[in-house]
Amino acid sequence: MRAMEPNTTRRSSIYAATTYAALGWACYPLAPNAKVPLRGSHGLLDATTDPDVLTRVKAGLDGARHRVRVGGRPAAISPEKLEAILKALESGMSKAAICRTFEVKGTTLIETLSGTTIQS
Repeated sequence: MRAMEPNTTRRSSIYAATTYAALGWACYPLAPNAKVPLRGSHGLLDATTDPDVLTRVKAGLDGARHRVRVGGRPAAISPEKLEAILKALESGMSKAAICRTFEVKGTTLIETLSGTTIQS
């Protein structure tokens, strides 16, 4: 597979990052379409003025996006466990009892249930 050439047009983010790096301003990767550090990065601790590093980071992120790979943590509750939890909720089991039975934290349970259609 051929390596992807970074987009260096005046409106591209890599053009801006390498231009700022040449001026001595340290840059770090941002999340796509956002003004927050890339998930899993160390924010300002990852900042660099090295244009080669900036170009490689951009190429890596573009490659991952092209392969439809999304970073982040794996789901805390598997689909099978979620199905069992939803059945337990429908049968009247309390959320506290579900947390003890399925060994999940309360906040994890609430966040997972907020993405489902049943919100008991």
